[in-house]
Amino acid sequence: GAMLTDSILIVSLDQERKIASTFSVPRDLWVNYTVSGEKTLWCSVGYKGKINATYYCKKNDADGDRDIAARYFAKKITEITDVQIQYYVAVDFNVLRSVVNTLGGIDVDVWATDERGIYDKCMWNLKLDKGMNYNLDGETVLRLARARNAKGGYGLANSNFDREINQQRIMNAIKNKALSVGILADSNKVKEMLVAFGENVKTNITWAEMGTAMDVATGLHGDVESIDT
Repeated sequence: GAMLTDSILIVSLDQERKIASTFSVPRDLWVNYTVSGEKTLWCSVGYKGKINATYYCKKNDADGDRDIAARYFAKKITEITDVQIQYYVAVDFNVLRSVVNTLGGIDVDVWATDERGIYDKCMWNLKLDKGMNYNLDGETVLRLARARNAKGGYGLANSNFDREINQQRIMNAIKNKALSVGILADSNKVKEMLVAFGENVKTNITWAEMGTAMDVATGLHGDVESIDT
């Protein structure tokens, strides 16, 4: 379970126009695990199934190599979306919680299908109002990112699809707070934070490329735009 990629977000940065767009790939999308043109990939869950097991299967096939698994997974995403994926960033629960706490909390415009907001029994009875919620801490943000009314509640009638919307809004909130406190303008602070996360973050972005990405992020016009799928 820990190796399933339940949250899959594609982000596109336009360096010329200074805009960014994002969309989510549903974790329940049914695929063949083998990437076209490569050797047949098989693992304990078979040859095909939910896309969220692709990374897990390739990681086992590659003797635990996370970089090989992530690059393979990126190829699968490209295959089904026709979007060329150049870079990947893989993070776990600890990173999301730590980033939010390092920023001193974030303000999230919570999506809900119920005017009361959301209530999720599975996420330790998480309750949040619909609309802007201010200064949410890392643990609350993590619960929101996971909430989909899996065991009852209200506000997330479309389950994982509603969860994806809130994940995108969380990403936006992190970007906005990081800009407001100046972290994205200080490459040393970003590097220190990433180094501190250690093995909890895996990426193929080099430090030089990270600087370019930060320059783009600090010059973005408005929020990261969500693309409906």
